[in-house]
Amino acid sequence: MGARCAGITVPLDYGDPDGRTTVVAVSRVAATDTAHRIGTMVLVAGGPGDSALQNGSEPPAAMAGIASRFDVVGYDPRFVGRSAPLDCRWPTGHALRSAGLTRRSFERQVAFQRDLADRCLRTRSDLLPYATTRNTARDLDIVRGVLGNAGSRTTASPTRPIWAPSTPRCSPAASTVPSSTGPWTRCATTHGS
Repeated sequence: MGARCAGITVPLDYGDPDGRTTVVAVSRVAATDTAHRIGTMVLVAGGPGDSALQNGSEPPAAMAGIASRFDVVGYDPRFVGRSAPLDCRWPTGHALRSAGLTRRSFERQVAFQRDLADRCLRTRSDLLPYATTRNTARDLDIVRGVLGNAGSRTTASPTRPIWAPSTPRCSPAASTVPSSTGPWTRCATTHGS
């Protein structure tokens, strides 16, 4: 069975949980050994700005043993990939670039990065205050709550798992906020998103 995808609605501003919202995208592949299923593993790509949605819909071969006993869930953090992306009208991708070995190349890179930041400030200043690691962690608490599985685990990399506690840490009220934007549906291709 292939991956199923859903959008999960989360507060844009956790200081105003009844205010504006945003949607984070998740994909899920069900455990293949349902008789010995342990729970859910949520994959987080790291980043900043990296997507794990495809890892959840197409778990790496190295995870075959894990994927048989865990539902594998991929997650695009807020403003990344299919999670209501933050478009700052950059003339380039978001990949980090080396500043090079010389002072001149370093200064060029500083100017380049300053321009990217200024573009975001001009085009998306309404969202930038909410593009934080803390809000991303709170969103992850809500994703785990929507999954409804006390046995969920979180890993920061599909090849080097880092286990996280299965209880919400950042958003004690997360269990009262989560809502899915709709039913789980078959995922469209996630390549190039």
